[in-house]
Amino acid sequence: FWADRESISNEELAAGLPEDDYLRRAGAVAKLELFRNTLDRPEHLEDFPNLVELAIHLEVFPRAVHLTRMALLQRLCITETGLRALAGMEACTSLTHLDCSHNKLAELDGRVLRRLPRLRTLWANDNALEHMRGLEGLPALRSLWLGSNRIPAVCDALVHNASLEELNLSGNLVSNFKDVPNLARMRKLTTLSFGDPHFGDNPLCSLCN
Repeated sequence: FWADRESISNEELAAGLPEDDYLRRAGAVAKLELFRNTLDRPEHLEDFPNLVELAIHLEVFPRAVHLTRMALLQRLCITETGLRALAGMEACTSLTHLDCSHNKLAELDGRVLRRLPRLRTLWANDNALEHMRGLEGLPALRSLWLGSNRIPAVCDALVHNASLEELNLSGNLVSNFKDVPNLARMRKLTTLSFGDPHFGDNPLCSLCN
């Protein structure tokens, strides 16, 4: 654990802190990283209401995360957790960066995302996304990475994301140039990827013209 003023060592946690002391010191923690089964119950995240950065890797969160008290959270990275939904992030209204790559998301829940109006970066690579609906409530979004999913088309899914500057759709199922005119209307878009060495190509990249 890391905190701006105080920290809680693993030795202290193992020995068992008094509850009042634990909650006081947990409230001072600003940055927290969890890796491979270091959190017994997701509800315990509620003990850290003043986090600014939270990273969770290789934990088991197949359903909702419990971030109901984290209004100050700005950066959230939750990868390789088996996550199936974004529910539980609604209270993170200060969030500017969200990385939920390498999970099992089948959709980008617009009911959750529209509660995150400051979000500038969204990475949801290596999931099970089959469409791009749900992004209309993100007016500040600048960087969107959806590499290695099952998305067949863009259509008008990004018409409300006028601030978008970077879009990576590599390794999806886009196969027709009909999506290009829609993206051309996005005046701030400067980087567009339909194929890269990491995620692979879309069928679009094989067209002779």
